[in-house]
Amino acid sequence: MAIHDVFASAADSRNIALRRMTIIIVTIFWIGQFGANSLYVQLTSPENAVVTLLPRGLASVIGEVITLVGIALQDRWHSSRLRVRAYVAIGFTVASSAVLGAVGFVIFEAFMGPLGTSPFWNRFWSNYTVQVVPRLWTFASVYAMALAISYATDVREQEEEISALRTLAQEAQLRALRSQLNPHFLFNALNSIAALINDGQARQAEETTEHLADFLRTALSLDPQRLITISEEASLQRLYLDIQKVRFPTRLNVVFDIAPTIEDALVPNLILQPLVENSIKYAVARSTAPVTIRLCAKAEGDKLRIIVEDDGGNAANPNRPTGNRMGLANVAQRLSAHFGDDASLVHSVRPQGGFRNSMIIPLYRAS
Repeated sequence: MAIHDVFASAADSRNIALRRMTIIIVTIFWIGQFGANSLYVQLTSPENAVVTLLPRGLASVIGEVITLVGIALQDRWHSSRLRVRAYVAIGFTVASSAVLGAVGFVIFEAFMGPLGTSPFWNRFWSNYTVQVVPRLWTFASVYAMALAISYATDVREQEEEISALRTLAQEAQLRALRSQLNPHFLFNALNSIAALINDGQARQAEETTEHLADFLRTALSLDPQRLITISEEASLQRLYLDIQKVRFPTRLNVVFDIAPTIEDALVPNLILQPLVENSIKYAVARSTAPVTIRLCAKAEGDKLRIIVEDDGGNAANPNRPTGNRMGLANVAQRLSAHFGDDASLVHSVRPQGGFRNSMIIPLYRAS
């Protein structure tokens, strides 16, 4: 279902509930009006309390019908600015008061007889102000209440839609960022497997193929927004590095230094992949001497620090990775998407040679 359809369906459900609530509130309002008018008549003209009971009740019912029709018509301007909607409410207040004043006068004369001996129109105009003015406040109150409820509902729907769209945009961003994992890794891995087969190392080629299948199966099945434990992330990187060791059997050394107390710490999945890839590309691949890649994770208060570094070997220019640094930008953007300003990524040249990436994220643990 398209996002627009989802919002439309939710809006329809809310509109049905809002209409039901409006009918209930308007009914209660006019029952209150009827009760208040009856009490006023009882206190000021007790002799007319019973005689005017039925016409007052009928006028209240008609007032409720006029109010519901007015609210329904008023809702046609729900997409307009608040000022326009307020002007419309004022217009309906005046019109509704005039209509109910006229209908109320006819009802009272029908039940109680002519209110005087003058012609009908003279009697009507002489009593019209008395019939209309009090109802201005009545309709103004109910239409203002309906406008407030409608406007508050519209604002809430807009906030929910903005929130949903923001979530969708974040998910799309995370998927796009994760999709930037270097495709050359797959080509290199397949070439390495082919080379092993050509060299007659069928057993090692089979193991490498299994590592590659496990890595791709896990990487492609992960939800971009899902956080995994640092131990699971380390396992993914071990699979990746085991595949790379086939390419660099004598040049690649790996050290994992993850404290047992933080193995349940949560991190974005594959967040270390671009950093490890950079070490392979700019240090191991360009060196003829052994290169050590070290992955370290430790708790620092309520933060988790993760370090990915290499010693550079004897690469021609190990301290200055070239290229567009897409991997570093990828990691920084994913950290920002997940944690906002609570996360940071710092990369620097190691004084003793090589490159270091240090990220700090909030320390969340798997429940």
